[in-house]
Amino acid sequence: RHYLILAWQQLEKYRLQSLVSIVGLGIGFACFALTMLWIRYERTFDTQHPEADRLYVVYDKKDYHVCEPLGDYLAENLPEVKAATRIYSGASSILNDGVKHDVKEIHCDSTFLNMMGICVVAGNADFWMHQDQYAVTEEFAAKMWGAENPVGKIFTFAGGNNHEYTVTAVVKGYGTHTNFPFDILSGHRYETSWYSKLGVALVHLWPNVDGKAFIAKMDTLVVK
Repeated sequence: RHYLILAWQQLEKYRLQSLVSIVGLGIGFACFALTMLWIRYERTFDTQHPEADRLYVVYDKKDYHVCEPLGDYLAENLPEVKAATRIYSGASSILNDGVKHDVKEIHCDSTFLNMMGICVVAGNADFWMHQDQYAVTEEFAAKMWGAENPVGKIFTFAGGNNHEYTVTAVVKGYGTHTNFPFDILSGHRYETSWYSKLGVALVHLWPNVDGKAFIAKMDTLVVK
């Protein structure tokens, strides 16, 4: 009680100085907490995937894209690489019963599904092999069709040629805290031409591979 009385007397005696000190301390703590939250947010992107510390993105620094056969080349020719694939992601719009919906789409294959730990919970696990079939996340399916079973639903792309696509699979999404968010998944056509550049390569390294050494190797990689 005595110490509390003395403290209050000091605060009363030096009101302005006490106010500035208390406000400054509060702002400092608030800035520190927000900074730590921001750092944690930035450093936890894509950590939800299996063996996330061994997943790397390979791209051309000039335009962020890679030659389409690069994924297969890395998997076949680099001993550090356990698996590799090329994906293309982007935004598009689909029409469902005449209503337009904006979606995030990824063109991928089974290697991507395995690397990112994506689980097919309903429907056809080979949807990626068919150009007119798509997979949707559980969250997107609930948004579009509510409690209805989305497998078998038909949609078209806005501004397209009115070609119909079928939902043949439902997958568990991995949220939005990622560099590769998606609502729908489709397969992609493999191009063998090194003049075709689109998307990025995803690489899964073997255990005990030095990530920094691999990055240095990629910086000097020249494919002839």
